[in-house]
Amino acid sequence: MTAAPASPSTDPRALLVVAVAIGGGLAAAFHMGKIPGALPVIQAEFSLDLLQSGLVVSSFSILSALLGITLGILSRRTGVRLAGTVGLAATAAGAVMGTLAPGFPLLLASRVLEGFGFLLVAVTMPGLINRVCPPRLRSVALGIWAAFIPAAMSLMLLASPVVLEVSGWRGLWWLSALVSLLVAVSFFALTGQPGEKPRTASGERPGRRDLARPLLVSGIFTCYSALFAAVTAFLPTYWAGHRGMELGSATYLASLVVIGNIVGNITAGYLVGRGMTLERLMRWALLGGGASAVLVFSGLVPLAGEFAAAWMFTFLAGLLPGAVFAHIGTIAPSTESVPMTTGMIFQGAGLGQVLGPVGLGMAAGTGLGWTGGAGFLLLVCLLGVWLCRRCE
Repeated sequence: MTAAPASPSTDPRALLVVAVAIGGGLAAAFHMGKIPGALPVIQAEFSLDLLQSGLVVSSFSILSALLGITLGILSRRTGVRLAGTVGLAATAAGAVMGTLAPGFPLLLASRVLEGFGFLLVAVTMPGLINRVCPPRLRSVALGIWAAFIPAAMSLMLLASPVVLEVSGWRGLWWLSALVSLLVAVSFFALTGQPGEKPRTASGERPGRRDLARPLLVSGIFTCYSALFAAVTAFLPTYWAGHRGMELGSATYLASLVVIGNIVGNITAGYLVGRGMTLERLMRWALLGGGASAVLVFSGLVPLAGEFAAAWMFTFLAGLLPGAVFAHIGTIAPSTESVPMTTGMIFQGAGLGQVLGPVGLGMAAGTGLGWTGGAGFLLLVCLLGVWLCRRCE
């Protein structure tokens, strides 16, 4: 039996809660976005090999793949106020620990703590937004929320060179810790207002049938995440090797591509508000995005065409997370199980972030080269479309 959704507050404070929840997602994701620009400096200081560097980069994805559902259940049981505050505080504490790290072991431990906090925030905030946001704004708000990772990545890619030049990578870590701490205090204060106290879990547990749809959506999200992580991870390498560009220029061009994902997320929220169904948006995202991704690595178009195709890929693919989070209240078996469902989706996302770049790298490493990589992307796209048909 599905619990009746709570009536969202129409108090103006509700919009402040939504704003600080979105800000919390950005603050937590800053800790993910600060790595790409700072990694070369950290590698040089700690003499990291490729395996150690890979663990520093992929720690968030691995934690998501392992603990998404677990932390979703934890958020449900403790309530959003405690879970969100602890998550933001953990990212701040992890960043401070990182600044004090004398070597790789403590640095990696700090990344694990940051990743724990990030994931706890990520599984908590959508349920809060879904509950307190007025219905007419809910789909747009959740679409904006869904863009928190690419938005944070883009902002940190822009800010990192300046901060690194002024205060080094430790200054960047201190800055991210301060942002998380400030948002944590704001979040704790605002969610303590009457009428906006988070719920703890009821004794009701979703049955197997209730979990079928969330599991399918999680599988579809895995395919999306694998496509997005693979394309964005290898774009600079592909353009540097295949087009002869300087790596710095290729990386900057790739950062512009990520902006398309932000636009796609927000557009999805608008389309959901106009009555677009989840299944239809997911199919568009996978078919259009998948075709664009294949074109990028096909070698059939010039550089300008590859850039346009890459931007179109991130835009169309971005429709999927925007649609999923805008529909999170209907995907979850009940209002109280939104954090658990969100954790399930992030677990799928983490799995895709790990498998996508590995699969593309292995496929491109065959005798077929990047054509083999394009074939891998096509297979992932088709798998996602097949799961969408099962979800209808």
